[in-house]
Amino acid sequence: MDGREIPGFYFDPEKQKYFQIQKNHQLPHAKYSEENIKKRRKKLTIEREGVARTNKLQKERVIRQLDRNALFHASFDREMGSRLTRRLWPGACASGLPSIPETMFEWTLGSPNRKTKLFDCDVATTTIYAVHGDNIIQRRRSSNSSSKRVHRDTDIDYWREPVSEPWDEFARLTSSISSLVYLPHSSALAATTEGSDRPPVVYLSDPDRDGPYVNQQFTPKGTSSIWCSAARPQDSSSACSAPSSCVAAADIESLAVGTSNSLLMFNRSQSGSWDSTTACKLESDVLSIDWLSSRLVALGCRNGEILLYDTRSKGSSHILQHPNPVQSLKRTNHDTRIVCASLYDAIQLYDIRHSRPSSIANRGYSNRRRPGKRRKGTSSVPDYCSQPVVEYQDSKTDDFNRAVDVHPELGLVATLQESPLRSGSIKMFNMWTGNMVKEIKSNPLDKILPKRHSSCLKFVYEGDGGVSLWASWDGEIIRSKW
Repeated sequence: MDGREIPGFYFDPEKQKYFQIQKNHQLPHAKYSEENIKKRRKKLTIEREGVARTNKLQKERVIRQLDRNALFHASFDREMGSRLTRRLWPGACASGLPSIPETMFEWTLGSPNRKTKLFDCDVATTTIYAVHGDNIIQRRRSSNSSSKRVHRDTDIDYWREPVSEPWDEFARLTSSISSLVYLPHSSALAATTEGSDRPPVVYLSDPDRDGPYVNQQFTPKGTSSIWCSAARPQDSSSACSAPSSCVAAADIESLAVGTSNSLLMFNRSQSGSWDSTTACKLESDVLSIDWLSSRLVALGCRNGEILLYDTRSKGSSHILQHPNPVQSLKRTNHDTRIVCASLYDAIQLYDIRHSRPSSIANRGYSNRRRPGKRRKGTSSVPDYCSQPVVEYQDSKTDDFNRAVDVHPELGLVATLQESPLRSGSIKMFNMWTGNMVKEIKSNPLDKILPKRHSSCLKFVYEGDGGVSLWASWDGEIIRSKW
C-alpha cells in the first residue's frame, strides 16, 4: 500500500494497514479514535518540521573541518585575521605614531594672531585648503599639482616636496566660516558661514575648473545660522579610477548641511550645478552631522537629541538622547554605532539598537515642575538619556571647539584638546574598550605663545594607501604619519 489518505480511515505505517477512525463518544479509549489520531498527526508534523529544519541548517552552514594540527590552525587564524584582538589592535597601531608631530604648513604672512581655523586637502593634487582668520579661505598648491592626479609614485611623499606656490586667497566670505569640506569624488569645495549682520550662506565651487571667487552661493530662508556640513560617502559599488568624474558619471554628489532650524540637502547634477532642498524642519540647532551610510544621515542637536534622516523615505526619527549639546558625531565601522562628543562630557559610543535610558535620568534632572512654584523659561532638560555602550576615559574637556575623528579600520578615536595651561594634546583611544592608547603632547616651549584655538582634526588617506593624522594646532597644520 502506498499510504495515501482516505477520508474516514487512518493508515498505520508500522502495520501497513488502514483502520477506520472511531468516534470519541463511541470508543473513547480506542487506539484509532479521533483524539488519538489527531495527536499522532500533530506529532508527525512536528517531527517532519524538525527534520526539514536540520537539513536546511546543514546545507546553509559552513562547517570547518577538524584537523589535529592545532598549530596550523593558530597560524592560519593569525595570518587571515579571523580573530581580531580588539584590546591589542588599536594600541599596536597607535604605537607606530611619532611622539612629536611634524609641521606641514605654517602661517607666516600677516599678523601673528591669525590662526588656521579649519582645513581640508586634496590628496590627488596635494592641495591644501585652509580657513585663515575667520572668513578667508586660502589655497596652497604644490608644484606640478595637475600632473600628480594622473601620474603618481607611491614611494614619494608629495606633501614634503618643496612648495613653489605661495598661499593665494581663494574666497572671502561675509561672516565667520563654520565648516569647510572638500569633495574628492567631484573635486568640489563647500563652505558654510555662521551668519551675523549678514545672513549665513552655503559656498559651493569647483577649484579645478573655476578660479578664485567663482562660485555658487545659497542663502537659506528663515535660517539664522549654519553650523555644520558633511559630504555623502561614496559606495564601494560605484568606485572608479577617476575621482573627478566618478560622481557625475554614476551618481549624484550630495551635501548635508545643518542649520539653526532645519536640515538642508544639496545635490549636484551631472552638469555641475547645485540645487537645494529642505529635508526636514527641526526645533533645535543642528550642531553636528555625519553620514552613517550613503542613505542615512545622523544629526546632533543643541538639545541633545540625535536623529536619523533617511534620504530614500524622506523621514527622520529621534533615536538617541544625549545629556548635553552634541558637538561632534562620527560614524564607526558599523552602521548602528555612533561616536558622540559634547561639552563637559566624555566622548561616548552609542548603539542605535540599545537606546535604553541610563542612570543619569535618576540624578535629579527632570522636567516635572513643582505645582506650588512655577518659573518662566523655554529651555528644558530631557527626562531620560540613552545608555552609552563605551565611554572614553580622560576625554572630558571644557573646550567648545573640541575636534574628534574616528578611524574604523584601525579602531582609533582621536581627539584634540586644550588645557587651561595653554598646552594641548592629541589623545587616541581604543574604539572598542575606551582606554587611552596614545597621547601626543605639544612642545613645552610653545606655552609662552598666545593661545590659539584648535578646532580641526582628521585622518587623511594618503595617495600611497597609507593614513596619517592631521590637525590644526597653534595656528599651524601638523601631521603624524605611520
